[in-house]
Amino acid sequence: MKQRLILPIVKLFDRLLGIAQRPRTWLVGGVIVFVAWLIFSRYGLLTRLKLEHNDTALDAAIAEKRRMLDSLRQYAARLERDTLLLEQLARERYGMIRPGEIVLVVADSSK
Repeated sequence: MKQRLILPIVKLFDRLLGIAQRPRTWLVGGVIVFVAWLIFSRYGLLTRLKLEHNDTALDAAIAEKRRMLDSLRQYAARLERDTLLLEQLARERYGMIRPGEIVLVVADSSK
């Protein structure tokens, strides 16, 4: 007697709640939540893509700094070897002259 009464009540609750009729809905909902977690979580796909972009940008900046460093090292080595370059820099940047030279300043007439 109890069994006969309980079974229709269980079926009624199943129909009202839709649990027995929607196992696929739970599966689809679970998959959607899982995919959203994969994409938007702290270590998800979007975070990974941002980190890879930052990594690429930093690698490019490091490569540019290394090229600049190599260029400066070559220039420093050239300054140590090339006395004419050193003299040219001393004359142009610091206005140095050799003993006995006379400096003539030419005024620009267009100003």
